[in-house]
Amino acid sequence: MIRQSSSSSRPNRLANRKASPFSKQSLFVDARAQVMEETLGNLSAFYAMFPGNHKFNVFPLWLAEDHHARLSSVFAPHIGQCLDSACYHGKVEAFLDREIAAHPGLVQIENGWRNPKEQRAGAVQRGHMRELETSIDNPDAEPVMPCEAAKPAIVVYGKQLGRKLTVCTDKHCPVHDPQAAAEAAAHPVPTMAPAPEIETEEEAAQREAEHEQRMAEYKAEQERKEEQRKADFERQQKEYEAEQDRRDKQRKARVATFERIIEQAPASFNPAQTRVFLRLLIHLDYSFLEEVANHFANRDENSQQSDDEIVLAALDGTADEKLTGLALRLVLSDHIGIPHENQPDLLTEAEQVFAPKKPKAVKAKADGSNKVKPTAATATAKKETTRKKAA
Repeated sequence: MIRQSSSSSRPNRLANRKASPFSKQSLFVDARAQVMEETLGNLSAFYAMFPGNHKFNVFPLWLAEDHHARLSSVFAPHIGQCLDSACYHGKVEAFLDREIAAHPGLVQIENGWRNPKEQRAGAVQRGHMRELETSIDNPDAEPVMPCEAAKPAIVVYGKQLGRKLTVCTDKHCPVHDPQAAAEAAAHPVPTMAPAPEIETEEEAAQREAEHEQRMAEYKAEQERKEEQRKADFERQQKEYEAEQDRRDKQRKARVATFERIIEQAPASFNPAQTRVFLRLLIHLDYSFLEEVANHFANRDENSQQSDDEIVLAALDGTADEKLTGLALRLVLSDHIGIPHENQPDLLTEAEQVFAPKKPKAVKAKADGSNKVKPTAATATAKKETTRKKAA
């Protein structure tokens, strides 16, 4: 590499050679040399490209009084962040309430499922809306909505909390739904036939009557399709809520099973239990300590200890006869959730060997074949009384 300094005053034989720029370039090409002008930090950056020269990637910079004010925001003290969970959620709710009060037309979007009792009033799920990409050319002008059903919205729960966006509230919008657009193209709105050059009043009235009849039939068909779509949506919503309730009950049952396994943990493992325990060790996730640490920290999000420190402190405070329960908690905490279709249900496997369910005792029914039915005895007595009276 040939260095060419822009500030050097030493004589340079190559630089002082009386030759055209083309000949100088040819000279560097023939020598297979890379020309680099030596400016502030440029050469250091070039050296830093090679292994072992990372120290050249940093150079000192003196801060003079003429530009230290421009860097004040960079080196300003950190204002910190809210580490209290209740305080943070309170600030988020206050921000959302302020934005919704300032813009009453905002559509509230729940970007994730949660219990209906915890949802905001009037909020809808993200899947029921279609997000629209809007480009603002002139921020001072009023926004132009791309369709009649487009409205501004704000995310009130889940990912991108507090983000404002534009959504289309009509799932069958002819502008944004390709299927609805194709249906509208296949069944367009009927139009009145153009009037001929010569037309009587009766013919004009008949043409208008035919157009009104076609419009009435078209509107009736559209209303029928809309009612069908609403019925399908309500049915799907009920099926979804029923599925969520079923999964919620299943989650609670799995949590109860997990706690029962921990409570009934034996002092030592037999071969079958050891085999299942080793299977659980093989399926350990890298974040297996997180849930265990949350349990021992009493779900305290403001704890300053790491997961390792919390679990190690719990280990030191565990009695000898409870060590197997702690070991099972470590390997089973990641398997409380409902497994996917192709995943093994390790919690059920652990339940079968560590805390199997006791079969329900079936009570034997008493044999009443030798007993005389009171109704039959009463009927026989009545018959004998009748015979005596007849005699």
